Amino acid sequence: MAALAALVAAPAAAQTAAADGMRIVLVGTSGPLPVRDRAKPCVAILVGGGLYLVDVGPESTENMMSWRLPVASARAVFLSHLHSDHIGDLGEFNMQSWVQGRDRPLALVGPSGVDKTARGFNLAYENDHVFRRAHHEHGGFSFSIAAGLIEPKVIRIPAGASTAPAWRDGDLTVTAIRVSHDPVSPAFGYRFDYRGRSVSISGDTMKWPAFAEASKGVDVMLHEAQHEAMTRQLSQALKGMGNARTSSMMADTLSYHTTPVEAADIARAAGAKRLVLYHLTQAGLPIFTPEAFTRGMDDGGPLDWRLATDGMTLDLPAGSDEIRFSHERYFSPRLHELLRGSVKGGDPASHTGLLTGVRPMLLHQSDSPHPERPARLVAIYNELIERGLDARSRLVPAREASTADLELVHTPEQVAKSTGLYPSDGAASATLGLDSDTYFAASASGYAARLAAGSVVELVTRVVHGELRNALAVVRPPGHHCEAT
Repeated sequence: MAALAALVAAPAAAQTAAADGMRIVLVGTSGPLPVRDRAKPCVAILVGGGLYLVDVGPESTENMMSWRLPVASARAVFLSHLHSDHIGDLGEFNMQSWVQGRDRPLALVGPSGVDKTARGFNLAYENDHVFRRAHHEHGGFSFSIAAGLIEPKVIRIPAGASTAPAWRDGDLTVTAIRVSHDPVSPAFGYRFDYRGRSVSISGDTMKWPAFAEASKGVDVMLHEAQHEAMTRQLSQALKGMGNARTSSMMADTLSYHTTPVEAADIARAAGAKRLVLYHLTQAGLPIFTPEAFTRGMDDGGPLDWRLATDGMTLDLPAGSDEIRFSHERYFSPRLHELLRGSVKGGDPASHTGLLTGVRPMLLHQSDSPHPERPARLVAIYNELIERGLDARSRLVPAREASTADLELVHTPEQVAKSTGLYPSDGAASATLGLDSDTYFAASASGYAARLAAGSVVELVTRVVHGELRNALAVVRPPGHHCEAT
């Protein structure tokens, strides 16, 4: 049943709006390609007691229901443009928010064509709404057919202008911003302003200075990003596989998207306090690495930026300059430094040690749904960064365990036996008698395990010798019995 999805546990940060402020939840952060762990584009903004969306791509409603976002408080969906990956879940979101108790029609705001989109989804779900009302309207629960409709509001930006008012509700003002996604025209970005706090959202666009101008001074800019070299690589790979049609389509996308470096330029021009890249076309594909995707973003000067992942949440309290991030997997320049092994930014005089240089441990991962995943390690480092503990600790580089280290607790025979197991999952499981719920191995697992063990030995040695008073080793593997309780 539709309502049962609301019972799924959710991150607390995603459930309610910040008191007297604005909460932004990145619901979907991928492009149109099928990838795991990322829905198609969707940004939720909780403000003034209402829920507003910018785009509502496929899989986004499932995320919102799983995280228990207050969908019944939905007021409007703002569409940036009418590509399928931005509108695909409109019908499902309208239905789910209605059955959860939405008491008014859902406004659909956007460029010309949203009127046809609303009519089409209303017609497609007409029978569904009748059936649900017939089955569930009893015991004082109302299912108004009128409240379940999508109500379009077409925004037209006058010729020669770059912006137009799109919505006003109390202290909330939403401005539509013309962007360039030709031949998709018109296409809009949006700016939300509420009690001195602000966020701008690019939608899909090539590098567009008018968007920077309309975003002047925003607290947060959310900007799409597509890596040009990765796009060409993917196009060539598809062509080599005999898929010339999709290869050609992929090459076409180079003409109407923004590179990460260009998005950084736009954020600097706007004076945005934070930049978050979303609608990441390549994220989740085998060719994607955060380091390669973001290379060059810092060349233009100082900028506080992050890569979005589904569930990233930002709080902008009213009457404050504070910008609070919460999510287990977002990627920031500081996180990049710690994962790569930089000791910059720590406190060399501190008596508390913190391990740095653990990135190879992230490569220990399984294609199976094993609960011990790299995101758990990243989540911990993000929390340490947010609390400033990395700056107050002495940073200690990770190191691989030597044979002598391992033989402190294992016999030479055990060390020799384990060293040759990787990367064969089957051989390791058979040899050690372990099941797949307890153990998995990949090509990087052996080195990751030796790096984890050596790093722990290094920190313990420094504490025992009095160089440090205490130390924190965030390592993996192992991650035995890490299931949630």
